[in-house]
Amino acid sequence: LLISMLKSRTERQILYSLGLLQSARNFDFSAELLPLLEHPSAFVREEAVRTLHALPGNHEQALEPLLRDPSDGVRNAAVEYLCMHDPAGTREKLRELLDRPDPDIRLAAARCAARQPETVFFPSMDLIHGLLGLVGSRKAEANEVAAQLAARRPAVDSVPLLRRLMRDPNRRIAASAVAAAGRAGHTQLVPDILSLLSDPGLRPVSRKTLAAFGPKIVPFLAAALDDGNAEAAVRLEIPWILGRLQ
Repeated sequence: LLISMLKSRTERQILYSLGLLQSARNFDFSAELLPLLEHPSAFVREEAVRTLHALPGNHEQALEPLLRDPSDGVRNAAVEYLCMHDPAGTREKLRELLDRPDPDIRLAAARCAARQPETVFFPSMDLIHGLLGLVGSRKAEANEVAAQLAARRPAVDSVPLLRRLMRDPNRRIAASAVAAAGRAGHTQLVPDILSLLSDPGLRPVSRKTLAAFGPKIVPFLAAALDDGNAEAAVRLEIPWILGRLQ
């Protein structure tokens, strides 16, 4: 029934079927699924790519055209399949995609790389600086991914870079850098994150990140509370953070 619905003219029915079929295994319905990779709806194309994991065999060749798809979601899903379908080849496939001349493909590959454990992918500073150098409509996304990757580098590399990104006027970039600093455990950046509590747009991620550091940042919080020159908006947030340290 679900496979027959893949031939429906109703987008909602197709998406519903794809969502359920993604958990199927050991059943070949490629004749019905593969044509959906060329469906007019980007949502259908994306979910069709994500459903390829359910099929036996390797369908990398069918995805090569989708690396140039106008939809970010489709492109990201295609990169994820290409890199994750064969875990033994993830590292090499990521490197190959990151060397492509198309900046959209490189950015999608960098996003996928940022989700891999360090044992699978360790970013070079050349890659990070390359992302930071992207301009135009992809600048914010590229900087966001660069912050995520920078968190994996040694502190001598990542602390100065994340500190700079936290001051970026684009809040999306700044928020990504704050979260990355927390994941990396860079307590050197706690004063910088504390100062961002005065910005309503960055307050939620700053609070969450500071609380995740745990009790080791208590001296920083105590010093900020005792600092009469600190902004009131910053000092008012500290009791909330102290109450949530674990």
